[in-house]
Amino acid sequence: MQIIPFVLLCFPTRNGVLIIVLLSLATFAEYPFLFIRTGDSGGEIMGALVMPYTILIVARTGILVGLCVAFYNILRQVRAKPTVI
Repeated sequence: MQIIPFVLLCFPTRNGVLIIVLLSLATFAEYPFLFIRTGDSGGEIMGALVMPYTILIVARTGILVGLCVAFYNILRQVRAKPTVI
């Protein structure tokens, strides 16, 4: 929730909304859908659930690393100085 306003302020176009939707879907798929299936094992992730959790964690980390690179590129952009006439 804390990263949503920051992303939308830095990327006010369709790309920002797409990034937020991807992060939200990854988080939503992790908690309600996969975590509920760990009820039989007392909340421990094991067996067939290890691979989906691994894929979601790697995907979410990749998205966040990509965001860090994009934020860095925004900060490093050289702004054109206005000309005074």
